[in-house]
Amino acid sequence: MNQPGPQSSAIPQASSNSPRPVCAIYVTKAVIKSEPGSGGTFDDWSSLRLLLGEEGSLTLEKSDKGQWEGRGHVKFSGQSGRLSLASVNGCNRVEEVGYINVGAGIQAQYVGPEKHQYRFDSKVTRITHGPILELACDLSMSLPVGTQYPVENRRQAAAAQNSSLLQSFYVMMGNEASDRYLQTHNLADVDKAISAYVQALKLTPAGHSSLDSRLGSLGSALLTRFEHTGKLEDLKQAIPILQAAIEVTSSTNPADGSSTLADSYNILGAAFVYLCRATGQVEPADRAVEALEKAVQLRVDLQHPRLPLHYDSLGTALSVRFETARKVEDLEKSVEAFNGGIKATPKDDHSALARLYLNLGNPLSLLYEQTGDLAFLDKSLEARKTGIEIAPPGHRALGPGNANLGHGYYTRFKRTAQPQDIEDAISALKKAILLTPDGHSELPQFLGFLANALNARFTHFKDINDINESVTLQQKAMELCPPDLSTHLSVGNQDLGTSLLSRFAYTGDIRDVEQAIIALQKAADTCPSGHMHLPSIYNNLGIALSTRFRRTSELQFADRAIDAHRKAISLAPLNTTYQRLPSFYNDLGRALIMRFERTVEREDLIQAISPFRKAIELTPASHARLPGWYSDLADALATRSHHGGGMVDLEEALRTHEKAVELTLKKGVNMFSQHIQGGDLLMDRFRLSKDERDLTNALVSYKKEKALDIIPQGFAYLSVLHTSYASAMIERYQLTEHQPHFDTALEHYQLAAQTTGASPLSRFNAGRAWARFAALADRPDAMDAYQICIDLLPMAAGLDQTLDRRHDTLVRISDLSREASAFALRRDDPKTAVEWLEASRCLVGQLNNFRTPPRRLTRVR
Repeated sequence: MNQPGPQSSAIPQASSNSPRPVCAIYVTKAVIKSEPGSGGTFDDWSSLRLLLGEEGSLTLEKSDKGQWEGRGHVKFSGQSGRLSLASVNGCNRVEEVGYINVGAGIQAQYVGPEKHQYRFDSKVTRITHGPILELACDLSMSLPVGTQYPVENRRQAAAAQNSSLLQSFYVMMGNEASDRYLQTHNLADVDKAISAYVQALKLTPAGHSSLDSRLGSLGSALLTRFEHTGKLEDLKQAIPILQAAIEVTSSTNPADGSSTLADSYNILGAAFVYLCRATGQVEPADRAVEALEKAVQLRVDLQHPRLPLHYDSLGTALSVRFETARKVEDLEKSVEAFNGGIKATPKDDHSALARLYLNLGNPLSLLYEQTGDLAFLDKSLEARKTGIEIAPPGHRALGPGNANLGHGYYTRFKRTAQPQDIEDAISALKKAILLTPDGHSELPQFLGFLANALNARFTHFKDINDINESVTLQQKAMELCPPDLSTHLSVGNQDLGTSLLSRFAYTGDIRDVEQAIIALQKAADTCPSGHMHLPSIYNNLGIALSTRFRRTSELQFADRAIDAHRKAISLAPLNTTYQRLPSFYNDLGRALIMRFERTVEREDLIQAISPFRKAIELTPASHARLPGWYSDLADALATRSHHGGGMVDLEEALRTHEKAVELTLKKGVNMFSQHIQGGDLLMDRFRLSKDERDLTNALVSYKKEKALDIIPQGFAYLSVLHTSYASAMIERYQLTEHQPHFDTALEHYQLAAQTTGASPLSRFNAGRAWARFAALADRPDAMDAYQICIDLLPMAAGLDQTLDRRHDTLVRISDLSREASAFALRRDDPKTAVEWLEASRCLVGQLNNFRTPPRRLTRVR
């Protein structure tokens, strides 16, 4: 009962013309005692079960010798109902012991066999009037000693007395199992409840006054099992059963069943929400909103205390419909619904308020995704924090609430790059996982959220443990995701793909790229058409394909990458405030530049500049990724300067780079990537202008307190940075002929060649430069350099390359072994010279097999 009513000792007699009342009985204390005497006792029963009417029951636990106590509640319709006693264990007995009269309360009545006598008392402690008559009472009962009950199966005993009692018994078993599940979250209890409700419905005739409630109970139990396991079969069974319950209520009791109808519409709406999330289809979302709007309207008309629950469900359905239909007005209506629920909830109902505040965060977060307005994200986080703070301990929404709070912090970190946000995200997500039992349907999603947050932290702080854990969590999430939930599988595959790409950027392991492409292609293939995640999936697929192309130079990957990026832009919302659109444009520009560098088709270079400018135009000034957009535009302008743009494009590139540096300094994040680009651009200008100040500044940008001093060890790009610094230092030596400059250059070529995690070809190129410069100076370390090159030869022309790429690579490096052997002979080391020649023999044979380039072979075929 939600609010205390006036004190009274009796229930007013219902008028004979009034509709059949609905009564809610709240037993605050029930005590059953066995009277002393001779003969057998009830002491072999550890528990008793008291059946209230047709639907509800109380389980009474043994509190003392010959005494059992318990409490509970039940709703039933009608003027009177049966009061029965059954054993929970022991002798399997069922017997009527009294009756319930709505007009006069619960009365003592002799109803058993003639030899059985009962003393039965009830005390009404509180009454609340309204559409539902709510009665709180105490019960006490004394049972005779020495009663001999039938010992046959209790179902047979119940059937022998009354077939309706057997129906009630099954309903009672289902209710008890359902209530127990709410306490234990043990899936076996839901299974027992479903089995019991099915048996009860088999015995329930058409037109039975409780048919609708029994259908509703079975549908709810199936929905509960789906929530736990995520198996779509249970959901598809639950929906028609819940629809049948509504149909029965509407046809048999349309006027008086409005409260029951509201609950039934609410449960049906929740089922359609789950179906929409599982399939990504719009139609279930429409059905959910339709059902929940009816539930709200019925409750508004009654001003019922369960109105906030229906507002909550309606707000959720509107948010879910947005994810498929993409209408922003659904998000605005969702916020209105949750706020309506908050206003209708009593201030002391912390459980309901917590749920409403936690769910209010969802449409606010989605509004941020659509508009890019950070205020929506901040409001979302505040709502979720409020919900968690006021939630009672053990509240079932705390797991999802912490998960969504953590995901919100992760989202804000991607925008602002504030370190505290990502730490708060990881902390909240770990708490959510601890609060979620194994086997729960939402556990894979929470694991994915945590994996994404660890990926984001890795991207900024380069702790290899973070990205390894991220990949492991994503793989575990995919293992736990039911195979028939296409939307969840699609999002999970996308997240796994992005984590694998992040790890590749650090380790250079080509297997991560290959697995990322497979995962992202699966994500695109399984994501329903029109789903909000589909543009991001295609964009990430494009990034993975671009990464594969950069490693192997196989042109089909570049073509597919550009197609994927264009697909992402075409699927994105038409409004320019869509938060992810700038990254889509920027990634398209990068893919076009990448293909240009291979094909030298000037059209790609011309087309690339526009998407980079568009990305900057659409990005808010406070966005954490804006410096990256400026850096990519600077790279594109520098590339164009080498292909007709000249000094004009190079000067604009430097100005654009300075803007990137300015924004990066404001963000307070690692600057090494900006310093690398600055050094490269200055070297480009030095080679055009021959101004030594550019060379000096480039070396400073590469080295002193800049890129080489702050780049994480083990980072895949470290080899390229060492090579760039060494090349600049060689140019300094050519101007000064100062020996320390030459020595420093060779030192960094050596470091580049020995950097683990970098691509074998970049390491080989660095090693070859080290070897050749050392050989020219007749330095003994040239032997070490050539040995590294010989060791890298098989990997530099490895099986992960295409035939074209392997052929081109072998053409460039085939003379390396002869060059190395010649130097070994000059150093009076013929043994090593022969070993190097032998090591390269198989590669030379391979080159001979590829003497006709594959492109020509293709034309011949």
